Amino acid sequence: EESDQEGGEGEGDGIGGDHERFMLAMQEEQEMYGGEDARPHQHENVLEQQIKARKAQLKKKPLKPVRELNFNEGGRIVYTKVKGDRQPGEPELPEQYTVQEIIGNPGSMVAGFFTSYGHDYVWLAHILGLTVEDLPGKFRSFVFVDSYNHQSNPPGVYRYPEKDVPAKVAKVVWPWMFNFEDEAARREAVKATMHPKLWIIEYRECPEREAFLRVVVSSCNLGEYDDKINNVYWVCDFPLRTDATQSLEPAFGADLARFVDQMLSCRDPTTLTPVEDTATDDPSLLRKQWEEILKRYYMSPEGVHLVASVPGKREGEEAHKVGHLRVRHVLEHNLPPLPPDMQDFKETTYCQASSIGRIHQGDLNMLKKSFCVGQREGGGGLGRKKNLTP
Repeated sequence: EESDQEGGEGEGDGIGGDHERFMLAMQEEQEMYGGEDARPHQHENVLEQQIKARKAQLKKKPLKPVRELNFNEGGRIVYTKVKGDRQPGEPELPEQYTVQEIIGNPGSMVAGFFTSYGHDYVWLAHILGLTVEDLPGKFRSFVFVDSYNHQSNPPGVYRYPEKDVPAKVAKVVWPWMFNFEDEAARREAVKATMHPKLWIIEYRECPEREAFLRVVVSSCNLGEYDDKINNVYWVCDFPLRTDATQSLEPAFGADLARFVDQMLSCRDPTTLTPVEDTATDDPSLLRKQWEEILKRYYMSPEGVHLVASVPGKREGEEAHKVGHLRVRHVLEHNLPPLPPDMQDFKETTYCQASSIGRIHQGDLNMLKKSFCVGQREGGGGLGRKKNLTP
């Protein structure tokens, strides 16, 4: 059973600003007015004022062009550039970047697919240039998959919450993952939810390089607050397909395409009917658009496997398609067997939790059993006697 728990990251809608400020405001409001269900309209006015003030603050800090980065050849693991994070006299690590540097300049982007545990929509509109109408190119399309509060947001495709962002430029998707009523009831008992942190960005062709696709797997949520604390990213650039030898879809590309399709699925998988009439778009159009985008690029990073963590209970083969059991399957079938003289070799496996950094000992033990599997006939694993350190 997969249960992805991150209850400490926030229970608000993520639109009002960074997590810490927004949560403090919500807590004060609940204490003042007697609970979550007794919110007066005055709170909305206060929140609107805060958002306006924040927009004004961001306008005073116009985006500066950032250097164009290159993450070819299997990608790299990089870290957040945090001010004051180094000791006096300690040199700065070369692989430290801001979210803006990893995403790039707004004018170079054609399309973007962003998933996160809540979104800071004011800040995203700023760093992605969503309100700028004179950027180069005729086509710009951004999708934001926001999936952590199904109690109040049924699955569907909706307008970007900032009114000055054109509807044709950006849309918000609440994906179909559970029956809406069942999901709402389930969250009353268990704080478990779907919150991937995957970014996919398509960049236009320029004199310096051809069009390319960038995939980012991050521990960072899409908010200004998370950009100021330590986070880790795997970033990889993929080229356009070139010839018939690349006609077959690599496993990584197929896994990525399947995950994106599921995230953009807003229909009941049984009846194939729209689940909510308030949606502003047919989700099948977005699914088709991203299917075509991903087909243009050849995605086969050597030694890299994409594993999704999806809450739910699974049995049989389905249990090995997601989560830590999928990690175990990948290790067993892709690592060579350890030689006899290394069977008892001890080493440490490091894991990076999400931005909250909250991982319990029980979770570590479960991961250790899957990550450090023993030998199998004709295959491999990390071996049994290992440490697992977050």
